[in-house]
Amino acid sequence: MEENEELKISYKNYDMVIKDALTLFENKTLDFLGLDLPKIISVEDSELYKIETKNNFIDLIFMLEDGTLLHIEEEAHVSSKDLLRFAQTDLMLYGKRHTKIHTVVLTKHNTSMTTINAGSFNYDVTVLNLAKGNWQDDYNRLKTQIEQEQAINELELIFLPLKKLDEENEIYVDQSIALAKQLKTSKEMKSKIISMMVVLMDKHLTKEKILNIWEELSMLNIVKVAEEKGMEKGMEKGMEKGIEKGKEELIWKMILKKFPDIQYKYYEKVKALKVDKLDDLSLALLDMKDSKELDLYL
Repeated sequence: MEENEELKISYKNYDMVIKDALTLFENKTLDFLGLDLPKIISVEDSELYKIETKNNFIDLIFMLEDGTLLHIEEEAHVSSKDLLRFAQTDLMLYGKRHTKIHTVVLTKHNTSMTTINAGSFNYDVTVLNLAKGNWQDDYNRLKTQIEQEQAINELELIFLPLKKLDEENEIYVDQSIALAKQLKTSKEMKSKIISMMVVLMDKHLTKEKILNIWEELSMLNIVKVAEEKGMEKGMEKGMEKGIEKGKEELIWKMILKKFPDIQYKYYEKVKALKVDKLDDLSLALLDMKDSKELDLYL
């Protein structure tokens, strides 16, 4: 597989988790990002606004209470080409909705690349560094809030490990996960929060560490979450099809975690499996040592 394909799969997976997290806790997104904007009232279907780009990954669009749009993108390193792509998206959005657009770019590194000045055309975005801040201070505050059973912003907890990117990450991931386990919420929600933490930190953890966390969460519990997600979709598209879709998406995420270099063509093979076979694969995956075993299984 070519290098750019490997990056594309990795970035797509990372983007998907950010999108899922911000969508799941949409009412807390503005507070987490520190944005002084009107309340979010809905998540827009980004498929309605698609434009042709080779690297069009995250396209998260919120409708705000005042009728304006919040457009969120994610880039590890923001380049002039990225800004041009965001500007193209915003122009297309404006052409369809004729309303003000607030564009926010999430990154893990500081950057001064926020503006395009092309004479009569000027374009500005807000860039937010998710890794900025003091891990210990945020950890202590969240720990106190959780122990006292106060309400927290779950997004702060999900992204907490990113604030220790340059140090011994596994220690801080362990402490962050331990904090998540103390939440007074359902097992399913805890699994979602911890899973998102792991995916966001996958490049900074050993494969052994990632597998240990997945096993601790319990594959059966994760599959149950996928079933529930699928059942919601099934209300519109058929119960069986909805469950199958939820499972195949989650199991593909698990495969990517265990075999980061796996070729994307295997996703089609996973999609072709029936519901009962997806259950079998989720358990068999625990004992697989390399992608060749997955190839033989499929």
